[in-house]
Amino acid sequence: MIVDNIGLNGVLIPKGESERQISFTAAKWVPETDRLCYAVENQAGRQTSLPVLLHVRKTPGKVTVAGK
Repeated sequence: MIVDNIGLNGVLIPKGESERQISFTAAKWVPETDRLCYAVENQAGRQTSLPVLLHVRKTPGKVTVAGK
């Protein structure tokens, strides 16, 4: 999995906001799958998010990824 819009310093959530949209790309050889994943902050304490269920599905001509 590749995070497409990670930026130079990772995924940053500006002060006063609580969420940020990110996009993923999977290589063509990755099979359809459902996996739990989480985010880890890059600060002291290294807090983690709650688990997120990531769905990887192939569609004709491209690969799509969705998380809930």
